[in-house]
Amino acid sequence: QPAVIEQLLALLESVDRSKARDLEVWKPAIAEYCYHHYGDREWRLDPKCIVLHYTAGKSFPQNLVDTDEFAGEKPGLASHYVVDGEHVWEILPPTVRSRATYGINHRAISIEMLGADAQDMMENRKLTMDTAAKLVIDLRNKFYMSPEQLYSHQQVATMNRAIVPWVL
Repeated sequence: QPAVIEQLLALLESVDRSKARDLEVWKPAIAEYCYHHYGDREWRLDPKCIVLHYTAGKSFPQNLVDTDEFAGEKPGLASHYVVDGEHVWEILPPTVRSRATYGINHRAISIEMLGADAQDMMENRKLTMDTAAKLVIDLRNKFYMSPEQLYSHQQVATMNRAIVPWVL
């Protein structure tokens, strides 16, 4: 157990914030977005779950930090974390709402994993999956989440409250 705890602490200390969103710009924009979609003008996140995604590609998805709007609405896209091998970027702190998971941005921490496609993620990107698993364990512990509070993008996309109770 002590070795696992040391690994998790090392992961958190090594998180790269060089591509982080400007929170002074992000917070008011995400608050307006949340008012329109969830009925509350709030930027703060009290996470209830974690959603795992994969970004089809093999390099950092710049659209998560460069877009000002998406589908005609502000703000642009942003996940909380992007994982590539052992590298973890924090785009947004886990206590700030993101725009990465349609229908659950107001409750979810979003983690993007880089891979060419689903098959690449399962066959060739073991290091990325291992790093994401460590990040998930740390976040679950920090926010007191059970394993049942971890979802895939596909589960959230069903918009089924029997599967994901917080989806709107």
